[in-house]
Parts: sequence; structure tokens; C-alpha cells
Amino acid sequence: MEVNGISAEISADGSFIAQILLSKNNAGTIKATATSGDEKDTYSWAYSIDNGGTLNFIPGQHVDDYSRISVDPSIDIKSDETIDINLSLRTGKDIGYIHPVYQLEISRVRSLGDRNELPALPGLEFNISPISFKVYPWINYHPNIQIVTNGDLETGDYYFHFNSYLDNRLWSESWVTVEVK
Repeated sequence: MEVNGISAEISADGSFIAQILLSKNNAGTIKATATSGDEKDTYSWAYSIDNGGTLNFIPGQHVDDYSRISVDPSIDIKSDETIDINLSLRTGKDIGYIHPVYQLEISRVRSLGDRNELPALPGLEFNISPISFKVYPWINYHPNIQIVTNGDLETGDYYFHFNSYLDNRLWSESWVTVEVK
């Protein structure tokens, strides 16, 4: 395992610890690369550091050297409303010429960063079209994601976990806050 080019030991449970130098009032990426034989798997996190030295990961962003996916991390909607949200998938040379199938899954969770799925929320639904499709290198994709609410839905903040898969392998994840007004 390497983190920003620095070797990191992977423990038996699959976790790792790495120390990297970050500067105040700066932004960038933290890039982790796991290698097994000739195969490499890379994941990067976008971050910013304010003048006070607080590290903030930028939600809704998966950033790596080539492909990236982004979705607005905060969405406002009224009860009895239907809106479209923008998800952008930009593929790069890392997709290669195997043309993997991209698939998006959305689940309700208790808070940002949580991965434990909660039951669907009556009165709020996501419609994704297409739900899966083949991807090719160097193309921008914009699947249609629609949020539909009804009058029975209580106002407040609801949290959702977006999982993106390439050929049934988790590729990226994002969290989105939906505020019902």
C-alpha cells in the first residue's frame, strides 16, 4: 500500500495507517494505491484545510488521476416536489478497453459517512435512469437521477449513501444530504 507515494503496512483487518504532511490554507488530494502483483487499485480523497488547520474532506467527490464522479453534496427539496439532480461521471484511461458496466445504488443512512443502510423512507424516492450501463474511456456520462417527494414526508435533513460500482466492484462512494423544506 502507498499513500501519496509513501509505503504503508496493511494490517490483518485490511486497515492501514500513514502519516502525510498537510499545510494550512491549502487543498489537494490524498491518494492511496494498493498493489497485488501487476494489478493496482487507486482511490483518492479531495480535501481542504482552512486557516485554523481544520481538515475538511470534500463530500460528494471521488477524485483520482483519471476517472471521477461528482454529485451535489447538499440538495434542497419541498414536499410534493420532483427534482432532477446532477451526477457526473467522467471516465479516463483507467477504464481501459474492457468496457466495464457502471452501476449506481442509493441507500438511506443515519448520517454522513455512515454505510449502514436504513429502510426506505416512505414519501421520498430516487429514480435512476439508466441504473447501469457500459462505460468507455474519455467520455462524460450524466445518468438521470430524480428525487420525488410526497406530502406525507416530514421536513428535515435526510442522508443518503451513493455507491458506484464498476463490474460489481465498489468503485466510489459519496454521501448526500437531502433537506426537505
